[in-house]
Amino acid sequence: MNDDLEAQFRQIYEEMDYCENPPLAFPKLGGAYDIYSLLIFTKIQGSGTYKNRLYKFASKLATDFLNQNETSRVIARIPHAELIKQLEYILHSIAHIASVPGKYQYLSISLNKNDYSAPNGQFAMMSYRAMVELNQLLANTTLKGNDAYTHQKNGHLNPETNKGMRTRLEPTAPFLDILTKAGLVFAGHPTGLGRSRARK
Repeated sequence: MNDDLEAQFRQIYEEMDYCENPPLAFPKLGGAYDIYSLLIFTKIQGSGTYKNRLYKFASKLATDFLNQNETSRVIARIPHAELIKQLEYILHSIAHIASVPGKYQYLSISLNKNDYSAPNGQFAMMSYRAMVELNQLLANTTLKGNDAYTHQKNGHLNPETNKGMRTRLEPTAPFLDILTKAGLVFAGHPTGLGRSRARK
């Protein structure tokens, strides 16, 4: 094997090892927690059919939460439309995680009120109070067996700088299963495989 060919193979192997074992680095503040986390989408994209399915699923889930005695008093003060809209952001993002298996494991969210309340906040289009309540409901409401909708991985806050890493939600297998059955998980999410390829 000549030197040039050997060098090419060595480069290929190094690149393969880099992809399988990415270098460890401390995540940037304000972003997702790590490379296995998807930062929650701030825009709902997809076809009209997909958006309609998403709304119906979010509406039903919000109603289910409200109908549970142990949670109804907690979230009754939040307008139903506000709960549904926040659920759409969460469900849309988790559906994307499920649609690209092996790429992401967690949904990264913010529980910092300033991210929602400031005029130029990163999540100013979302509801902070709805996010806080839904985060707890998804992590503590039993869906099937002993599994909840998500497993919560707490973030980190530096009290001196008031900055830290995002809280992460890991969707459970039963939750991903019902999202798939609802038609929210598919190749090329959220636009479909044909349109997704055309955009590249």
